[in-house]
Amino acid sequence: AGVIAHELGHVQYRHGTRALMRQTGVAIVIGTALHDPSLLRSVAGMAPQTLLQAAHSREAEREADAFALDLLNKVGTSPAALADAMRQLQAEAVRRGAIEKTNYVNSHPPTQERIDKALEVARRKADAKAPTTRSP
Repeated sequence: AGVIAHELGHVQYRHGTRALMRQTGVAIVIGTALHDPSLLRSVAGMAPQTLLQAAHSREAEREADAFALDLLNKVGTSPAALADAMRQLQAEAVRRGAIEKTNYVNSHPPTQERIDKALEVARRKADAKAPTTRSP
C-alpha cells in the first residue's frame, strides 16, 4: 500500500511528464523550429522508454512520499506502511548489492530519512487517536 501510494504521488504531481519534458524538450523545440518531422517522430518513439527510465529528483521523491503519507492516513492505513516498504526494499537492495549499480542514491533522499518521516507521521496519527486522560 505504501509503495502504490508513493507511485500515485508521482502520477498526481506529473513527475513522469515533467521528466519527459526535461529530457526531450530541447529536441522537440528544435524539431518544431526546423520543421523536422523525423526528429519529432524519433522523440515520440523514445517517450515510453524515457518515462520508464526517468529518475525523479529528490524533491519529487519527497513530494511523492508526502502524498503517500497523506493518502495512507485518509484511507485508514498507518503511514508506517511506507516505512515498512522502504525497509524491505532497502534490505533487498543491500542483499543484491544493487545500490551501487543504480542512480537511486543520487535521485532519492536517504532511505533512513524517509523511514523516519513516515514513522513520525504514524506516531502523530496514533497520538491524535489516543484518548486523553484527565486528572481528578
